[in-house]
Amino acid sequence: MPKKTLNIAVDVDGVVLDFIDRFIPIVKKRLGVSLTHQSIVTHDLHLVLGISFEEVWDMVNETLATQTLPVIPGAREGMKAIGHHRITFVTSRPAEHRQRTSDNLRQHGFQVADIYFRDYLTKFTQRDGTDVLIEDSLEEALLASRFVPNVILYHQPWNNFTLNVDHRVIPVDNWSQIVEVIKKVEGN
Repeated sequence: MPKKTLNIAVDVDGVVLDFIDRFIPIVKKRLGVSLTHQSIVTHDLHLVLGISFEEVWDMVNETLATQTLPVIPGAREGMKAIGHHRITFVTSRPAEHRQRTSDNLRQHGFQVADIYFRDYLTKFTQRDGTDVLIEDSLEEALLASRFVPNVILYHQPWNNFTLNVDHRVIPVDNWSQIVEVIKKVEGN
């Protein structure tokens, strides 16, 4: 029996590209604070840093406008392994970074057909035919699980605080596990 083609939405930052790797030096330069990935314990960076949302977005925009982001380990190979499906990138980045985002993904060898720019916590607010979402924001993942049948939560320090007692999301630690989950979904 042939495998079914899935509609897979893949978050960009924290799943495919390592935004935090380039954000940390900007925080150090601007605020004199030494961050590590492990010290970012919530997706809301203004809470981590104790500064205003506007100040954080200014540093986020600087990071996105001036930096080429590295690839998350295993993402290139994982995306290649699931490449026979319909892949759409989704992001909470401001839409003004559309071209830079697309260029950065292509520079790393990712096939970019569609990128949807959505406000944080509004990536999925209705059913749209997405079969699988791969996300690193716990909040986004839990909200999306009402509309997307298979939500994969890519482990990052900022999404460690759920017991996931009703199994609304599928936690994974790496891209090999993502590929395995998608193979299981293909078979259903």
